[in-house]
Amino acid sequence: MATRALSRICKSPLIESLSQTSFISRSFMSIKHSMSSSPLRKEIPSLIDKSRLFPMAGLVPGSLGRSVGLGSIAAKPHCQSSLGSSWSSQSSRLFSTSGVYPNMTLRFNKQRRNRGEIKGITDNHISFGKYGLEALEPAWITAKQITAGQLAIKRNMKGGKLFLRIFPHKPVSLRPAETRMGRGKGNVAFWVAGVRAGRILFEIDGVPESVARRAISVAASKMPIKTRFVKSLG
Repeated sequence: MATRALSRICKSPLIESLSQTSFISRSFMSIKHSMSSSPLRKEIPSLIDKSRLFPMAGLVPGSLGRSVGLGSIAAKPHCQSSLGSSWSSQSSRLFSTSGVYPNMTLRFNKQRRNRGEIKGITDNHISFGKYGLEALEPAWITAKQITAGQLAIKRNMKGGKLFLRIFPHKPVSLRPAETRMGRGKGNVAFWVAGVRAGRILFEIDGVPESVARRAISVAASKMPIKTRFVKSLG
């Protein structure tokens, strides 16, 4: 019974169409190579009949054909399947370096409030650059606000180096409006960086003081707290 079922599967229209498309793609690659070397390459595409090359294309369902890349092969035989282009676009968004993104690989990404965890003053001195932006009030600075300040400095400063001294490690969860109590903790809505007064937010090095002041003033307008421009004594 197993051999009979296997023979029926091998003789199914879908398997035959898949094998035929792989053979046709190889034949198209050889035709393309011959077209590039032949002087009559403009007359060869008119001799190709898609109905003869793809007789089983109508038997494949639309969603299944798109999932295995048959639609793109039938439309453009000389190109690769649509899976490669979609994966490249997703990978470019996934491994993008623009913006500030927290570590999303944590098993337990939700945390307690811990309102008393920020104790003492740390990172209140310029350590990497020559100019910096200092916070004058305690607050939670979101990842979007940090990214806005980072982009503002980069756009108003040519050359030089930018050092990011804060990072949004703390997740903040929210519940939808007008929901009943209970049923667990809400989903993570955004990420924040806990900042106390005196904390250095950004540092700049390698540019004149006038350029640094202009760039940091624009970045200060993106912050939700009062800040000031500071300069290293060394």
